Amino acid sequence: MYEKELLNKALLVLEKNTDVEVELLKMCLSKHRYHDAVVKLEKNSIAEEFVVHLKHRPSVPQLGLLINNHSGSEDDNAKMLLVADYVNPNLSKFLKKNECNFIDSVGNAYLKFGTILVYITGNKPLKSPSKALSSRAFQSTGLKLIFTLLSQPEDIINRSYRDLSEISGVSLGSIVGIVNDLKAAGYLSADKKDERKWLDKEGLIERWVVAYSEKLRPKLVLGYYQSLQENWRKKVDILSYNAYWGGEVAADSLTHYLRPEFSTIYADESLGRLILMNGLKEVQDRSSANVEILQKFWNFRSLEDTGLAPVLLVYADLIASGDSRNLETAKLIYGECLNDTH
Repeated sequence: MYEKELLNKALLVLEKNTDVEVELLKMCLSKHRYHDAVVKLEKNSIAEEFVVHLKHRPSVPQLGLLINNHSGSEDDNAKMLLVADYVNPNLSKFLKKNECNFIDSVGNAYLKFGTILVYITGNKPLKSPSKALSSRAFQSTGLKLIFTLLSQPEDIINRSYRDLSEISGVSLGSIVGIVNDLKAAGYLSADKKDERKWLDKEGLIERWVVAYSEKLRPKLVLGYYQSLQENWRKKVDILSYNAYWGGEVAADSLTHYLRPEFSTIYADESLGRLILMNGLKEVQDRSSANVEILQKFWNFRSLEDTGLAPVLLVYADLIASGDSRNLETAKLIYGECLNDTH
């Protein structure tokens, strides 16, 4: 079993590189498990049990979801330990900032229990893993269809393939293959008459959020900007530009919990007027920006009358940011706006 091999390797490397003693208490094999294993770590007579989550090459969106889902779950009172094949330096900083314990198979670690603190970063894997073929459903075109299915106020999964093509903007030829991939992956079921039912909508939302952040979102970026006018957002009639707020600004409108520091805009027409009228100065990358503009990719109406992107997209923007404020707000949005879709 790959999972057990990964866990054993990471635990052995931890023992070898530190004075931490490890004991595997339990492997969890149930399909509906909340975690993958339970381990006990001990150093200087200080011991702690951890629930383990195993991840292959984790990303910030995956880890943001993991941290959010652990809080409030059946494991909420237990310390969590992420075990991965490799955690790069940027992810190490992210996990440390969010106080998420982790170890990997090459010796990187962050552990904090009792008075014990272990932080090792910078170890690199010997070679890059081969890339596995991905399902069509989780490539750019498939992600657009899934987004449409999950974001519609009515359940449209049993509409004809032609209707789904018109609603989503995805070609008719691609629809069939993507729907079949969703069935094969256990997210949809269908009887002999092709009556489709959701089997794991919650799991599909999580997988879509991660795949969107990694595969589709980077392709949608039209530019990064620095706003030169104070409180410029309050003066903007975003719909007059045929554009919509995402991310922090939309989240604030939905929850009144988050004070926006970064603006995300989805637009589907020329940006010249939007940029000029609002004093936006283009910059090279996101790190020096406080505004990003992305290409709008959906064809249906959702919260557009209010100038907000669909809720699932707002949630995904927050998770993709990796910011602790945004992760907390994303959890509120999931509970208040997305939980009724399960």
